[in-house]
Amino acid sequence: MSSSTSPAARRLQRELQLVHREPSWGVSAEPLEDDLFTWHCNVKGQPPGGGSPVILHLELTFTQDYPMRPPRVHVLGSTVQHPNVFSTFICLDMLEGGEWAADEEKCKPYMGWSSAYSVLAILRQLQTFFFEGDGSEWWKCPRCTLHNQKKNRRCELCDHPRGQAIEIMVDHHDGFTCRCGHQPAGPHHPAFPEAIDCDDAPPKRLLVPGASLAETGLALQRRKDAIQRMAYMSSWPAAVVLEIMACLRRHDRLSLSYAVPAWQEAAQAPLFWEAQEVQCFHEKIGPDEDVIGIGVCAQGRGRLAKLTAFFDAVSQTAWEGGLRRAAWKEPLTHWLPLFVHAQHALSAAPLLADCLHQLADACPQGDDSHLPPPVFRLLRAKEAPKPAVDAIVALPEIMHQLLKQVLYGDRHASLKLLKGYFVMHRLFLHCCDRWPVVREAADLALEEFIGSDKGCTKQATPWLAYILQLLTISNIGWDRVKDTFLKEALAREVQFILPKYPSYRPTLPGQEASTVETPASEWSAADGVPGSDREAPTKAATELAPSTWRGANRGWTCLSGGLRTEGVHAFSVRVRRMPPGSAVRIGWVGEEGDELVGATSRGWGYHASASCFGRYGWKAHNGRWARYGTAFGEGDTITAVLESGGVRFLKNEVDLGVAFNVGSCQLPGGFRPALALRRDAEVEITAMEDFGPKVELFLTPERQRDVAWDANRRGNTLIMFQVYFLSLVRPAEDPPDWSKLKAEYDRRYGFPSPEMSSALFEQFSEVHDIRSMSGHAAWRKFLDMIGFPELDIEEALQTLLSKAYDRAKALGYKQGHKWLWRFLRRRDWRRFEVCLERLRERDIQFDEVTYNFAMYGLILHPKKDDELAHQVFDEMKDDGRFHPTLLRMQQGTGGPEQFCSYRRSPFLRLL
Repeated sequence: MSSSTSPAARRLQRELQLVHREPSWGVSAEPLEDDLFTWHCNVKGQPPGGGSPVILHLELTFTQDYPMRPPRVHVLGSTVQHPNVFSTFICLDMLEGGEWAADEEKCKPYMGWSSAYSVLAILRQLQTFFFEGDGSEWWKCPRCTLHNQKKNRRCELCDHPRGQAIEIMVDHHDGFTCRCGHQPAGPHHPAFPEAIDCDDAPPKRLLVPGASLAETGLALQRRKDAIQRMAYMSSWPAAVVLEIMACLRRHDRLSLSYAVPAWQEAAQAPLFWEAQEVQCFHEKIGPDEDVIGIGVCAQGRGRLAKLTAFFDAVSQTAWEGGLRRAAWKEPLTHWLPLFVHAQHALSAAPLLADCLHQLADACPQGDDSHLPPPVFRLLRAKEAPKPAVDAIVALPEIMHQLLKQVLYGDRHASLKLLKGYFVMHRLFLHCCDRWPVVREAADLALEEFIGSDKGCTKQATPWLAYILQLLTISNIGWDRVKDTFLKEALAREVQFILPKYPSYRPTLPGQEASTVETPASEWSAADGVPGSDREAPTKAATELAPSTWRGANRGWTCLSGGLRTEGVHAFSVRVRRMPPGSAVRIGWVGEEGDELVGATSRGWGYHASASCFGRYGWKAHNGRWARYGTAFGEGDTITAVLESGGVRFLKNEVDLGVAFNVGSCQLPGGFRPALALRRDAEVEITAMEDFGPKVELFLTPERQRDVAWDANRRGNTLIMFQVYFLSLVRPAEDPPDWSKLKAEYDRRYGFPSPEMSSALFEQFSEVHDIRSMSGHAAWRKFLDMIGFPELDIEEALQTLLSKAYDRAKALGYKQGHKWLWRFLRRRDWRRFEVCLERLRERDIQFDEVTYNFAMYGLILHPKKDDELAHQVFDEMKDDGRFHPTLLRMQQGTGGPEQFCSYRRSPFLRLL
């Protein structure tokens, strides 16, 4: 293959067109006349330390591996004094191709070189790096070497002040003339573009030196016939206007639209905006030149399988050429062509079926499927083509995982990612048009879901979230489904509540729950402790519910309990929420207190944060920090134990060992349990232990609603957001007319309208706010958003919660098998027995997996309770829900041979 026709050469030719089409202020670039793989460039800027502007002349050398590997960048004609410049070579993360790095370092997301970078992107980054600081979002503390966020003026750990920006010193070589004709004092080659031609030029650069306002104002005076000319041009055909604007640069199109108001819609045409989003980041080509799709990463197998879509456009040429990394180096395993417009769909048709088949193979199948069984029953009855089955398996999985990852914080919630959900919906609609049986299967599943009480159970509908995905293409609307959906969703939430609150039992309105009074809280809060934040908080610390706190939005909030003296004491804290930049410290302080729990000699703390050094666990005392345990975060429970001679911590019931040696003589006045919360961190103090068992909080009706919300706030968030999406995309007619929605998609290359995108993004922010609310306020917002504005909280909702508990009890909705297996795996027989007894005392019907775990544990128990084993066995043997191997073990002698046979059995897959 000749160099002029290689993929690298084609990419560089497109890069050159981009440089001419979209010039950038302060940078210029051109390849040598006889060598497309060697570019000479200029970068201009003002040094951070002040002084006259500096121009750096650079040489970019590309290889045939471009864009898989970055170019080599050298400084020509100047000596640059900078920590990242070695002789003439520039060392920068984005230019690092990993030549000296291990394979795992090369593949780390958001690090090193990406084929999405262009020549202009490299030059702009160098301009920012040299003349506007290092561009980093973090700065390294010279005292403790920890990285802090750029906005922090002082180190979060040691309070050391941030240093100054790195300066650059440039010494031009006298008499230097480059082979391209460039000289440091001028002329400069390639020449810089005019400021007026650059979208990113500073406003002061647009002024003409030496010109008077009277002279420059002449161009702004309106001609006498201007209105007539605008009226004449406004009548031009839209196709002609688009053809003209396609030849203009972006800022010229906007200027022209202001001059001729009738052309403003044409200037905002999808051709100039959405079309850029379906351009392959690797090949820099669009849907008119190649088939465009997205990359997908498949992980796990069975019920744990998930598909993660990355909405960086990838062309068929790039994928077949070996591209297996997204724009920011996330791994890709599959490729899926998109529906961009009708002509593109025809080109992608031969590829779509095979791509869907490969994706469906990576999804849960058979009994592990997340979809309702009626879907597959109808597909089999109608002998649906294999691509139709693959489409209804793969696309809902991708859509669900996308929303789940964004709402749960696993992926950054960018507008691009949320718009990607619309893109997948358009492809789903296209599959319904191509294979109508897909929509018929969705309709049947929803009809059976709302048709009978058995149709919405976990056996008939394993995952409620996938009902919401089927609604996006079904002729059945949310109004018909919502009552059944809410009833079933509340029943399934019980399984998340009981492990945390065993005494949970919702009462009916007016029913007396108990005569026991709620114990008064011993905890008090003090906020306004600045730490590394120098600004006062605008929102004070809040007690969201009894023993549940949210810290102030700035600085630290200190929570302290009652004074303890000699003896063994412990308290447990569950971390509910840790937003970016937040931190939590848990421990013990002296009588007078240490507001930051470890900043003085009177505090001993265990620290974790949601910032850059949150990958580690830390212990703090007297302002000194050391690694300890592992990092904790949302959902973790930390227990701080104070005993004779030391302080130790447990994470999720796993002992991390002694953290500090503390004698009672050090603080004769005693110790207090303490917490320090930074920037909106939320915690729940679940228990205090003083010479006795754990004290469970009493659940009033208000508290019942709080814990019901808190136990599944993430799942409720997903429901809210999905229902709002349905209101945006589902036609109001019954039956719905999908043609109008598809026409709007197709006009914008498969993307939603700007109004729809902005509405979804605003709703995302509101949903996140609701997620952090306490139960009473959150339930009201939740019900309003999913279509129950008239449902009363204190009576109607309380009644629904009570009925949901009874339904969960009857149907066996619980997570008991998870706890049984956890204790069984550890051979923690005492807790295994307690867990089994609690499950049986609640009189909740066991499911198949729970019974098998119970029997397995009772058979392996070193001190067998034969009476209990036979009792559990008799409860279930008639239903035939035991694994055959367990039946043989229970009915036989239970000798070593049978045990070895059991260990080889397929039943172990359940474990």
